[in-house]
Amino acid sequence: MALLFLASCKAEKRSLIIYNKDEKGNIQKEVSYPIKYDDHFSVEFTHSVNMSPVIEYYKFDESYNIYVYETRYYNYGAGVLTNIEGNETIEYGDDGSMIIKGIDKKIDNLSYYLSDIYDHTLQINDNDPISLWGIFGKNTIIYIKSE
Repeated sequence: MALLFLASCKAEKRSLIIYNKDEKGNIQKEVSYPIKYDDHFSVEFTHSVNMSPVIEYYKFDESYNIYVYETRYYNYGAGVLTNIEGNETIEYGDDGSMIIKGIDKKIDNLSYYLSDIYDHTLQINDNDPISLWGIFGKNTIIYIKSE
């Protein structure tokens, strides 16, 4: 019985929903992308303090909760994770990046501030990156959830 439930969860299609709000708190713009249980996505941006790229990788559990599982940094500085805990590991990429793996942390409220200095890009699985400025513009907070 448990196997049937897990199989039905894996086959169920959901959406990754990204939206922003106006000054009154109403949804201003919303986009959605179809996802499956075993899909993943990443958000890449330039860190506002150390001015280097950051990539945060996310996956879904069987209930489509969002979990961060890996981050990739290209420079040390304020706001950059350097301490590991639990099953986390630090590796170094051929491109000079610092990769923290094994994070497995549930993110209940995922949001990003899209400043007017650097764009954020969304990549779902291995598809082409999507400019979040191109969808939502600059100087706005975007919220990401699955539904």
